Amino acid sequence: MGLPLCSHIYEGNTNDQTEFSEYIDILKVRIPNYDPNVITLVFDGGSNNKTNFEKIETHYICSFSLSYCKSLYEIDISNYSVVTVNGESVKVYRCTQKIWGKERVCILTFSGGLYDGQLIELNQNILKTIDELNTLNQQLKNEKSRISKKEESIKDRIKKILSRQHMTEIFEIRMKVDITVKSIEYLVNETRKNETVRKYFGKKLILTDRADWSTVDILKTYREQDCIEKIFRASKDKKHFSIRPQYHFTDQKVRVHIFCCLLGLTLASILQKEIVNHGINISKNQMLDKLSEIRRCWVKKKDSNKAVSVLEEMDDFQAKLWDVIQSL
Repeated sequence: MGLPLCSHIYEGNTNDQTEFSEYIDILKVRIPNYDPNVITLVFDGGSNNKTNFEKIETHYICSFSLSYCKSLYEIDISNYSVVTVNGESVKVYRCTQKIWGKERVCILTFSGGLYDGQLIELNQNILKTIDELNTLNQQLKNEKSRISKKEESIKDRIKKILSRQHMTEIFEIRMKVDITVKSIEYLVNETRKNETVRKYFGKKLILTDRADWSTVDILKTYREQDCIEKIFRASKDKKHFSIRPQYHFTDQKVRVHIFCCLLGLTLASILQKEIVNHGINISKNQMLDKLSEIRRCWVKKKDSNKAVSVLEEMDDFQAKLWDVIQSL
């Protein structure tokens, strides 16, 4: 449903890692009867650093960069098992790993969609690298070219060209040198490429201290972040709840503006929940669109000083919505 319970506004030039620590303090105040032993904090990898992890008092589930524990890349996909999460089959591998001084539960997942996206990016980077190496070769063969043809200078240029991820592992480079570099030869090592793809692509790491939870429960809880993402998307919906554009410049007015937008989203979410509970399956936006089409006016007769409230004639669905709202 996406019901916002609290919000925190901060300056756009502050990064998530810096703000995360402050938000932990805010949660302690805002959560009634705060008990870290029964709370599980779910967050993405953008807030991860050693200092923030040391400050977390509650249980937690989060994504985590595999670059901090590269040994997990060595676990081959063939060792993963399959679990069902919300009706979807997911390849996973569960283990424990000492990270930043503590043993933590690590759940590696493999995503075919992520794998495909990373493979497309890799192939694009290979083509870009080939183009740049060809351009460098043309410059080396051109006597009028002003680039330095000294070996060390060309090595620096090649290093820069291969700076894209995995290029140094995949490309084999050889320079033809006389007094200066005459040309370069390159080869895409398909064996190394395939090894790189199998080792690194499609893998994601979920980190938690919930060792008592099953792998399925951990992944289900982590995926509930989607509720927050839906709230963010709703807050950007220009037709219904959009926070932007905002015509305010002081901190106080910006905060009031965002509070009003989120209050509207909250009230609409509560109303939608009640309507769904009455058997009408409808989204917030559809609900608001339908209700906005219902017009109400006050009619005053010539021979009376009293005005009467009159509703415009509604279609069957609008009438059903209206009856539910009147019964609340």
